[in-house]
Amino acid sequence: MEVFQELKLKPKSTKEIDLLFEKITQKASTFNWTLKNDFVDNYKKNMAEKDKKVICLMSPKMQVKNNKDVQGYVWLGEWKSMLEVFNIVPVKSGSLSYSEYNEILKRFYEELIYPEIKTLDFEITYTKPHKSIDDIAGKEVAKALKLFSDFANKSTGNSHPMDSERWKYFVCLAHKTKSELNVEELVRWLKEEEGWSDDKAWDLGLDYEYSLDLLEYYDSNFGS
Repeated sequence: MEVFQELKLKPKSTKEIDLLFEKITQKASTFNWTLKNDFVDNYKKNMAEKDKKVICLMSPKMQVKNNKDVQGYVWLGEWKSMLEVFNIVPVKSGSLSYSEYNEILKRFYEELIYPEIKTLDFEITYTKPHKSIDDIAGKEVAKALKLFSDFANKSTGNSHPMDSERWKYFVCLAHKTKSELNVEELVRWLKEEEGWSDDKAWDLGLDYEYSLDLLEYYDSNFGS
């Protein structure tokens, strides 16, 4: 399943952050990136911690799938002793697809981050553009979900007693293991990988969300 990639950089000291920002600023125009200092000034007006380091750059136009031109604003900021790209938004109205977002991030990383990281002391976390349901939910939970989907009647969801039993097992296991699978990811997987209709996938997604909330409430109020 295609996902938005993440880029996080953990420095050994704040000095490394200052040096990286300085190098990005110096090299941006070489690769047709444009610094948006006015955006940062406006953003900082609403920040609680105004001394946190943030930079915003407008990417050059680039072609992605279907020869479509895309261009975005990349936001890199300090958060909990780390730097991370916390948002990429399109220059024009609308939203970026997974592949468009990831292509802009890849260009940013390859042109402005990676060449400098080699001389600075950062730990890099750069996630992959695709994740399996096992990666997202955990192998045990994913196995239970696949078992439900493989045997369920896709026109009736989890209403049949046997389908309901498998569904409840999956939900309880997700709760017990504190699975990171969220509603949007579940719905996307059901539709894109398993062929469920949009309506049924969302019915199951909302059921999953409500069930987890109910189990959390039980644990907090009635658990031993």
